[in-house]
Amino acid sequence: MIIEQMAILKRFGFQIAIDDFGIGNSNFSRVEKIECDYVKLDKSLVIGIDTNQSKRSILKAISQVLLSLGKKTVFEGIENAELESIAIDYGANF
Repeated sequence: MIIEQMAILKRFGFQIAIDDFGIGNSNFSRVEKIECDYVKLDKSLVIGIDTNQSKRSILKAISQVLLSLGKKTVFEGIENAELESIAIDYGANF
């Protein structure tokens, strides 16, 4: 029922965002079911990408999939210039 209501809102020009992607029920299954415009990546995915190559690789892969699906991405937890630079490189719309 919620998904149908969100589809109606989109027809009226509203933009839909999925928040906290990467934790709990906010995952690729939800992105597939909900016609969203934005996906807000949880800061737990973002924090540490400046020092941890594994986290950086995971975030890059997630970003590429979302961009290929036509989704705009917002990176939560950007707290310094290095994180901002990485986010921009990965296509973040902030």
